[in-house]
Amino acid sequence: MSEASPPKVKARQLWQDVERATQNRLKADQFLAKSYELLCDAIHARETAFPGDEAKEKIVRQLTQQVIETGEHYQDLANEELELAQAACTLAFQNFIAIKESNRELDAQDAALKETLHGYDHLNLPTELYRSKSQKLQDLRRQIEVSNNKIEHFQAITATKQVAMNQYAPEMETYKNLKLQLERSQDDLRHVQAQFAAVQADQVEMTRKQSQALQKAEHELQHTRQLCDVARKDLYRQQYAAQEVTIAMKALSASASKLKLQLQPALAIPPLEDKSQALLPVYALAKKAKAVPGKKPTNRPKR
Repeated sequence: MSEASPPKVKARQLWQDVERATQNRLKADQFLAKSYELLCDAIHARETAFPGDEAKEKIVRQLTQQVIETGEHYQDLANEELELAQAACTLAFQNFIAIKESNRELDAQDAALKETLHGYDHLNLPTELYRSKSQKLQDLRRQIEVSNNKIEHFQAITATKQVAMNQYAPEMETYKNLKLQLERSQDDLRHVQAQFAAVQADQVEMTRKQSQALQKAEHELQHTRQLCDVARKDLYRQQYAAQEVTIAMKALSASASKLKLQLQPALAIPPLEDKSQALLPVYALAKKAKAVPGKKPTNRPKR
């Protein structure tokens, strides 16, 4: 019994490790499901939000990375659990083979003892020796029964763990589907980021064109202001010249009025009784106007 104790302790330790790995995997599975649910909610919120919302995009990226890391951790725990279960099953199978081989030896010993007892019966050996051999035979039978019980126990444990390992298959399939969904979400995210980058590039180009148009408009406005200043100065000069002309016309009109007033006494028509005296100034002016320029007048009397 002492020789069978170390394998039994090792098998018990392995199954305890398997149970611990199973609990860790279940916790990781719950955390993965919760992270995936949060990611789906974040993706739905991003799709219904304003395009290019950086806060929503950041949350989606963080949750996507969290789901990927959680999925990898879950896969590591599942692989560890599977390896431990395989090691425990392998050890149980080895113990089963060893016990089965031991049972074969016990069966052989039982057959030999039966043959010996049968010979003792024929030889009429002493009763005490027969009882001793019979007791040994019963002990061997009990050992065989205990070994058979252990074999059945190991078989039951092996079948249970095999069922548990078969149950891992849907979970692994779910993990694969989740990983595919994450990859599609990452592709969608990269597509949205590319569209956002294109929109940003268009906005930068539009801003540059608007800036150029504004600079051009400011330049044209400055040029127009300069032309307006020149036109305003020309207008001021024209107004000043018009004022000078008006003043000159007023002065000329005043001079003409004064000259007219000065000429009115000389041009006035005298009374009829003194016609000769009245025409003398007019005659003198007409004669003065008909005088040849540069020729001195003569004092010859008119014939």
